[in-house]
Amino acid sequence: MDYSEFETLLEQVRSTHPFWFENFEGWRASEEEIADIEANFRVVLPVAYRRFMATVGGGGFGFLDIFPLGPRQGSVEDFQSVNSERWWDANFVAFSPVGTGDLWGFMVENGVCLDRVAFLDHETAEVVPENQEFLEFLVSKALKP
Repeated sequence: MDYSEFETLLEQVRSTHPFWFENFEGWRASEEEIADIEANFRVVLPVAYRRFMATVGGGGFGFLDIFPLGPRQGSVEDFQSVNSERWWDANFVAFSPVGTGDLWGFMVENGVCLDRVAFLDHETAEVVPENQEFLEFLVSKALKP
Protein backbone atom coordinates (compact mmCIF):
# COMPACT_ATOMS: atom_id res chain seq x y z
CA MET A 1 0.00 0.00 0.00
CA ASP A 2 1.44 3.37 -0.88
CA TYR A 3 0.84 6.51 1.15
CA SER A 4 -1.72 8.03 -1.23
CA GLU A 5 -3.83 4.86 -1.01
CA PHE A 6 -3.57 5.04 2.77
CA GLU A 7 -4.66 8.70 2.79
CA THR A 8 -7.67 7.90 0.59
CA LEU A 9 -8.71 5.03 2.86
CA LEU A 10 -8.18 7.17 5.96
CA GLU A 11 -10.44 9.92 4.59
CA GLN A 12 -13.13 7.33 3.77
CA VAL A 13 -12.98 5.90 7.29
CA ARG A 14 -13.00 9.39 8.86
CA SER A 15 -16.09 10.39 6.87
CA THR A 16 -17.89 7.12 7.67
CA HIS A 17 -16.86 6.90 11.34
CA PRO A 18 -15.89 10.40 12.53
CA PHE A 19 -16.39 9.46 16.20
CA TRP A 20 -13.39 7.08 15.96
CA PHE A 21 -11.23 10.21 15.68
CA GLU A 22 -13.12 12.67 17.94
CA ASN A 23 -10.40 12.73 20.61
CA PHE A 24 -7.41 12.22 18.33
CA GLU A 25 -4.63 14.56 19.38
CA GLY A 26 -2.71 14.52 16.10
CA TRP A 27 0.66 15.43 17.63
CA ARG A 28 2.55 15.94 14.39
CA ALA A 29 6.33 15.86 14.24
CA SER A 30 8.45 18.33 12.36
CA GLU A 31 11.21 17.13 10.04
CA GLU A 32 13.66 18.52 12.61
CA GLU A 33 12.09 16.47 15.41
CA ILE A 34 12.18 13.32 13.26
CA ALA A 35 15.84 13.94 12.38
CA ASP A 36 16.66 14.50 16.09
CA ILE A 37 14.99 11.20 17.06
CA GLU A 38 16.91 9.36 14.34
CA ALA A 39 20.19 10.92 15.47
CA ASN A 40 19.56 10.29 19.19
CA PHE A 41 18.57 6.66 18.66
CA ARG A 42 21.01 6.08 15.79
CA VAL A 43 18.30 4.66 13.53
CA VAL A 44 16.71 5.45 10.21
CA LEU A 45 12.94 5.30 10.62
CA PRO A 46 10.76 3.80 7.86
CA VAL A 47 9.62 6.28 5.20
CA ALA A 48 5.91 5.55 5.73
CA TYR A 49 6.24 6.02 9.50
CA ARG A 50 8.13 9.30 9.05
CA ARG A 51 5.42 10.58 6.70
CA PHE A 52 2.62 9.45 9.01
CA MET A 53 4.20 11.23 11.99
CA ALA A 54 4.68 14.42 9.95
CA THR A 55 1.21 14.50 8.40
CA VAL A 56 -1.08 12.69 10.87
CA GLY A 57 0.90 12.47 14.11
CA GLY A 58 0.77 10.56 17.34
CA GLY A 59 -2.05 10.05 19.79
CA GLY A 60 -5.16 7.90 19.93
CA PHE A 61 -5.57 6.97 16.27
CA GLY A 62 -8.75 4.99 15.68
CA PHE A 63 -8.36 1.80 17.72
CA LEU A 64 -4.63 2.23 18.31
CA ASP A 65 -2.36 4.56 20.25
CA ILE A 66 0.70 5.89 18.47
CA PHE A 67 3.42 7.43 20.64
CA PRO A 68 4.13 11.07 19.75
CA LEU A 69 7.85 11.39 19.06
CA GLY A 70 8.59 13.60 22.06
CA PRO A 71 6.84 14.77 25.21
CA ARG A 72 3.46 16.42 24.64
CA GLN A 73 1.02 17.89 27.14
CA GLY A 74 -1.67 15.29 27.74
CA SER A 75 0.50 12.36 26.65
CA VAL A 76 1.67 9.87 29.25
CA GLU A 77 4.24 8.14 27.03
CA ASP A 78 6.16 9.10 23.94
CA PHE A 79 8.62 7.48 21.54
CA GLN A 80 11.60 9.14 23.18
CA SER A 81 10.80 8.18 26.80
CA VAL A 82 9.69 4.62 26.04
CA ASN A 83 12.72 3.83 23.91
CA SER A 84 15.13 5.56 26.30
CA GLU A 85 14.07 3.28 29.15
CA ARG A 86 14.51 0.07 27.19
CA TRP A 87 14.06 -3.14 29.14
CA TRP A 88 14.55 -5.32 26.09
CA ASP A 89 17.79 -6.53 24.51
CA ALA A 90 16.62 -6.82 20.92
CA ASN A 91 17.32 -4.30 18.17
CA PHE A 92 13.84 -2.85 18.36
CA VAL A 93 12.20 0.56 18.65
CA ALA A 94 8.65 0.89 19.93
CA PHE A 95 6.01 3.14 18.38
CA SER A 96 2.79 1.92 20.02
CA PRO A 97 1.65 0.28 23.27
CA VAL A 98 -0.42 -2.87 22.97
CA GLY A 99 -2.18 -2.14 26.26
CA THR A 100 -0.89 -5.16 28.15
CA GLY A 101 2.71 -4.06 28.66
CA ASP A 102 3.66 -5.39 25.23
CA LEU A 103 4.72 -3.06 22.43
CA TRP A 104 4.43 -2.69 18.68
CA GLY A 105 7.49 -1.41 16.89
CA PHE A 106 10.17 -1.93 14.28
CA MET A 107 13.10 -4.30 14.30
CA VAL A 108 16.41 -2.57 13.56
CA GLU A 109 19.09 -4.02 11.30
CA ASN A 110 22.37 -2.15 10.90
CA GLY A 111 20.77 1.06 12.15
CA VAL A 112 17.81 0.89 9.75
CA CYS A 113 14.28 0.17 10.97
CA LEU A 114 12.53 -2.46 8.91
CA ASP A 115 9.15 -1.32 7.60
CA ARG A 116 7.50 -4.52 8.83
CA VAL A 117 5.92 -4.20 12.25
CA ALA A 118 7.06 -6.44 15.11
CA PHE A 119 5.51 -7.36 18.45
CA LEU A 120 7.57 -7.22 21.67
CA ASP A 121 6.35 -9.52 24.45
CA HIS A 122 6.93 -7.84 27.83
CA GLU A 123 7.17 -11.14 29.72
CA THR A 124 9.81 -12.82 27.56
CA ALA A 125 11.34 -9.79 25.75
CA GLU A 126 10.88 -11.85 22.58
CA VAL A 127 10.34 -9.90 19.36
CA VAL A 128 7.96 -11.52 16.91
CA PRO A 129 7.85 -10.08 13.38
CA GLU A 130 4.39 -9.44 12.00
CA ASN A 131 3.52 -9.99 8.38
CA GLN A 132 2.50 -6.38 7.76
CA GLU A 133 4.21 -3.21 6.69
CA PHE A 134 3.48 -0.11 8.76
CA LEU A 135 0.56 1.26 6.70
CA GLU A 136 -1.07 -2.16 6.36
CA PHE A 137 -0.69 -2.58 10.12
CA LEU A 138 -2.43 0.77 10.75
CA VAL A 139 -5.32 -0.23 8.50
CA SER A 140 -5.77 -3.62 10.18
CA LYS A 141 -5.34 -2.51 13.80
CA ALA A 142 -6.44 1.13 13.91
CA LEU A 143 -9.06 1.50 11.21
CA LYS A 144 -11.09 -1.66 11.79
CA PRO A 145 -12.97 -2.47 15.00
